[in-house]
Amino acid sequence: MSDLLQTPLPIRLAQTLGLTAAGLLAGSSISFSLVALPRILESPTPLLIQQWKNLFNAGKLWMPPFALLSSSLLFYLASQARSRSPSSASVAPDRFWGYVGAGVLALSIVPYTVLFMSGTNARL
Repeated sequence: MSDLLQTPLPIRLAQTLGLTAAGLLAGSSISFSLVALPRILESPTPLLIQQWKNLFNAGKLWMPPFALLSSSLLFYLASQARSRSPSSASVAPDRFWGYVGAGVLALSIVPYTVLFMSGTNARL
């Protein structure tokens, strides 16, 4: 508990907001896959295509900003884990690679979408 009280507010905010944004991103991705897409696939083809476009456009509107926010905050935490300044002393140095990995994974939704989904979406 004393470590929590000694953690500077900017670090605690970055941890909270970075993980919350990553959680929202992961939650929306899994809800698309497990809830929305199975229901869309039950629709007739013309409606299916329109629903897919609407779902994709909604995701395209707000998922990249959440990915950017989350990864930026996680990379900030990684930089603080490597920093020698007194304000960053509360970020454990052994967490550097964890924060880097989490930041890369959070941001990877954007190139994944461009590389693997652009062809399908262009045909629709």
